[in-house]
Amino acid sequence: DDDAADVVRSFPLRIVKEIRARGRDAGDAIDLSLAPAKLRVTRDGSARVGRVVVAATTTVIRWRVDRETTTATRIGDALLLMTATEEGATEEGATATAKAKTRRAFALGFADARDLERFARDVLGDDVVVADANAAAAPAVKGPTNAFDSKISPVSAAEYFRYYAQIPQQQNMLEDAVRTGTYFTAVVERARSHFAGKIVMDVGAGSGALSFFAAAAGARRVYAIEASDMAKHCAKIVENNAHLRDVIVVIQSRVEDVADGEIAEPVDCFVSEPMGTALFNERMIESYLIARDRFGRRNPKNHPKTLNVTMFPNEGRLHVAPFRDDALHAEVANKARFWTHADFYGVDVTPLMDDAIRAYYRQCVVDAFDPGILLADATSFAWDFTTIAPESLEVIRLPTRFEIIGGARDDDDDDADADDANAASPHVVVHGIACWFDVRFGGDRGDRARYLSTAPGLPTTHWFQMRFVFEKPLVARVGDVVVGELVMRGGDNQSYVVTGEMRVETTGRGSGASHRNAQTTRVTGEWDLKDPYYRQCVHPQPGYTSKQNEKWYGSSSAVDAN
Repeated sequence: DDDAADVVRSFPLRIVKEIRARGRDAGDAIDLSLAPAKLRVTRDGSARVGRVVVAATTTVIRWRVDRETTTATRIGDALLLMTATEEGATEEGATATAKAKTRRAFALGFADARDLERFARDVLGDDVVVADANAAAAPAVKGPTNAFDSKISPVSAAEYFRYYAQIPQQQNMLEDAVRTGTYFTAVVERARSHFAGKIVMDVGAGSGALSFFAAAAGARRVYAIEASDMAKHCAKIVENNAHLRDVIVVIQSRVEDVADGEIAEPVDCFVSEPMGTALFNERMIESYLIARDRFGRRNPKNHPKTLNVTMFPNEGRLHVAPFRDDALHAEVANKARFWTHADFYGVDVTPLMDDAIRAYYRQCVVDAFDPGILLADATSFAWDFTTIAPESLEVIRLPTRFEIIGGARDDDDDDADADDANAASPHVVVHGIACWFDVRFGGDRGDRARYLSTAPGLPTTHWFQMRFVFEKPLVARVGDVVVGELVMRGGDNQSYVVTGEMRVETTGRGSGASHRNAQTTRVTGEWDLKDPYYRQCVHPQPGYTSKQNEKWYGSSSAVDAN
């Protein structure tokens, strides 16, 4: 061991790796990070000697610190060290000999940036130049090159495209008969007016279903834009179907990255299935709108800034309504009961109880529910995909106003019985806010609109519905007006965080201030769309009764036949 008087400086190391510099294994790294590891610098006469020690006593490298034998490159908090060691230098006092020098390379991870700076300043000083790889690379590092890169984390994007590159995920969407069938019908109905002889772009083509529909409807050219490796599978299908291969051009790219020259002509019609849960989750609609702005056909010269395009879908609507569901509220609360254990294998985990409750109520619930649990008519919001700006979807505000028209009840009760029940009930418990969406095809050129809906009570889609559960239920009465706002804020994880506030503003039938004593008349909450509770997988949607089918569909025969 070094004599304490000879030690100039000593630095703890997190990482010690030797990089093979020669031979068949050149470039391979050998991890020597055996704690405790240190970089020690001692004085040998007028020279300074560097020494890396691991496992307290084992020296893995010893070299003379000077400009001739040492080069160093800084990479973050790490140092890439190239040394020239003398074959015969095995003792502390050994001096230079005429023997050949052996070049060795090490990656040393310091405890923090300050230690690295001290080593470079106090030990290497002017004798050894420390190159900064970060600074050297800076001119080549580009900022966001498009709207996607400027708002989305590359880690999130990689996982997103990996997910949609999987054939089972594509099959799940293709087998959603409501989704796929509605798109097919909407395209075929408008084959002559919207597709025949037109240039079409399919944004986020996936396995290519919408491109195939557009080609079948008579499109002259279809550009199928798909960023994930599913593009390769799409191309394989196109190549093996003669009626598709001369019409469809598959481009593996994000639409934001597609070069202008890759699209040979202005696009007349954009098709896409960009919807996520709560309509906007996954933030794909923004890419749909960017494609419109980049590649859409412009109007004649007198209106060069306006577009003359068709969007499929051309409108999206989000519907929100309060609900009561005692079972769901109790289920979410019970999820956190695990953290009540004061003796979990000898450990008290109760300090995390409050955090666990907040975490579970922060999850959005995805399932299909009975519309009978809704307590008011929905408040609806619409977005015109032919005109809205992509930037307008970064923060979405949803001001709400609900008039409580009834408590949750059994759907077999008739209206008179429900009225009597509500009159006798002292209050109505609101457990949260439910939401669902629909998108519209057509209806803007005198044709009849067709809707793809995810509403409760209609045939279930792979989107189901979504619910935001209050940690503390809101208490109201029939006739009360509940006002508030939901705010959706987009994140770099291709999702949204929803915050909300609801309060009872006016008092309805049979009201009085006294009935609200000790009751909650204002609630707030936050929910993460990226962290859903897929309740549908735990509690599958039950079949509907004939009476329910008649109520929701008008005629039960078609539904019962399924």
